[in-house]
Amino acid sequence: TQVNSGQAENAQFQSIISEKQRQNIERRNRLEDTIKVMAGASVLFVSDHEISIGISDPSARLLEGFKSLVSRSYPHLRMLKIHYTEQSLRKILFPDEEHALLSEETRGMEEDEQELWKYIQRKDADLERATLQSIMADFTGGQYGWYPMAVLCVTAKLYKRNAVEFREGGSVKDTAEVYTLLSKNRNLDRYIIKAAPVVSDEQIKRLKSLYLEFFHA
Repeated sequence: TQVNSGQAENAQFQSIISEKQRQNIERRNRLEDTIKVMAGASVLFVSDHEISIGISDPSARLLEGFKSLVSRSYPHLRMLKIHYTEQSLRKILFPDEEHALLSEETRGMEEDEQELWKYIQRKDADLERATLQSIMADFTGGQYGWYPMAVLCVTAKLYKRNAVEFREGGSVKDTAEVYTLLSKNRNLDRYIIKAAPVVSDEQIKRLKSLYLEFFHA
């Protein structure tokens, strides 16, 4: 009798637990449904501006909202039209035969290159040193939000165009050295990026003339 009484109490206890679990599951489901309805109908604001999203799915709406937040926080992030990787860095500095005719020296500057190029020119004009570290800090923060490999690759593209020089002390780095220091991504404050001297067509013509005069007289 005592055993039967204990079994009955245990069955009653399990029944109560099961009922509570069922109620909790129903409560959670109702709460989730309510949140979905509210999120699907809610008005989203980014930087005090209401954004219009023609999607009712809560997850998709939030995703689009965060995309808008990123684009408003980093308006210059859109300049990066491709995804840069370590492989990109090597291909930029050492293009194979297939891509040699489309190398950075023969193509027009992309928007991201133009932006970094103007930055370096401003630094030179203001007699300020533009180190790899300062470039990295300015372009990964502020209104840019570029990721580090993008900064390194865009800088490499400018180098490949002969638009900038990499300097350490009094020495100018060659392509192999530039690849090594960019791929290692360390001690960036040691390397100064300067606009390369521009040689005009007229200057080239004069040099050719002097060469012909002295060596083919």
